[in-house]
Amino acid sequence: MKIKLFTAPTEIDATIIKGVLENIDIKASIGPGMGSLSPSGRSHGPNVPYDIFVDDTKINEARAALKEGSWLSDVN
Repeated sequence: MKIKLFTAPTEIDATIIKGVLENIDIKASIGPGMGSLSPSGRSHGPNVPYDIFVDDTKINEARAALKEGSWLSDVN
């Protein structure tokens, strides 16, 4: 089952993180984050938050990779 790993500040950041994860064989998917869509379903622009999802069996490996790449702090 896919679970949310992280919310990136922009779609570009989410795409970069997705690529980093997929380079280490962790399949990831991205989508607009909560609150990033207007009531009509349209995006507010390219700089809206995007959520990154990974398989629940890979969550610890994915978190470690993001911490190593300084995307996550030690608190997360």
